[in-house]
Amino acid sequence: MYGAAYGVIADIATIDERGSFVGVLLLMTDFATSLGPVIGGGLTQGFGWRAIFWFLVIFTGTHFIVMILFFPETQRKIVGNGSVQPNGWVYQTVFSLLRKTKRRRAAKGLSPQEGEAGQALEKPRLRFPNPLACLPVLANRGSLLVILITAINYAVKAALQTSLDAQCVDIYGLNYIQAGLVYLPSGVGGGFGSYGAGKFVDWNYRRTVERLSKTQGEKYDKKSPDFPLEKTRLRGVYVLSATTVLGIIGYGLALKFRWHIAVMLIMQLLTGTATAATFTLCGTLLTDLNMNRSATAQAASNLVRCLSAGGAVAILQPMIENVGPAGCFAIYASIIFLGIPLAWVLQRYGVAWRKGQELAA
Repeated sequence: MYGAAYGVIADIATIDERGSFVGVLLLMTDFATSLGPVIGGGLTQGFGWRAIFWFLVIFTGTHFIVMILFFPETQRKIVGNGSVQPNGWVYQTVFSLLRKTKRRRAAKGLSPQEGEAGQALEKPRLRFPNPLACLPVLANRGSLLVILITAINYAVKAALQTSLDAQCVDIYGLNYIQAGLVYLPSGVGGGFGSYGAGKFVDWNYRRTVERLSKTQGEKYDKKSPDFPLEKTRLRGVYVLSATTVLGIIGYGLALKFRWHIAVMLIMQLLTGTATAATFTLCGTLLTDLNMNRSATAQAASNLVRCLSAGGAVAILQPMIENVGPAGCFAIYASIIFLGIPLAWVLQRYGVAWRKGQELAA
């Protein structure tokens, strides 16, 4: 579903508003991941651990029903700009099938079988999903670097989130509900960081277009392969990386010296805000670089970042036992620095790589 959401954003959002859409998407996911432990802790405290799974069945089942009733098809190969009635019941909502409604037609009076350019849209064939279809995305140098930056930040954040339960319960003597509440600062900070970064990405894009239009003339084409897309989308990533490092180191020191729990929560807020903003920058750029396969690109990103997170979480406890929490999270903080040269290379050579791909195509 996460990858599909990016596919929908690529379908419905223009390039100058895409950052805001990605920001809202990540805002929701950050809030959800922080509320989950709170809800789980409350259910476990009051009704036992089995209540968590009953809650998930009801919640996800309701979500599924709403999706099949009201969520329309957005893929442009099927519905064009949204004015084309999709062929086949599988591409329509139950609501539209029951009411037999027709989608709004294009302004030039095109028939339901015609797309934006007046060409008939073929009925797509149902194919068995290929889980390896995302791997070619990793062969694209620009996409690979964006995915690696995302994976580095996600892996470290996953390790921090995993440590919250075990470390905080042991150090601060929290119960189930209190242990769930410690996830809120990271989620709240991440939500605001995602939303704010999305607005910043769009504002910075418009500012760059305006500046280049003034220097190169009013006829400047923002869709030109010479447009500094990578520099524009990743502006601020170095500040975010430094903020993440400070938050991680502070978190490790707070655990080692058993500082007041408020210090640890502030470090979580700081880290959650910075990493979520980084995800927004990278998610927007990855969508820009893969407009015709946005969901597939996100599937590749999910594969790499989840494998990275699994490795980071696997070594968490052995590291804490051997070097202590301060040393452990200092190592994780140093891993964040690996993303800085990747971002520099992408900003430096991204335009040339895209131009080379267009010439090869």
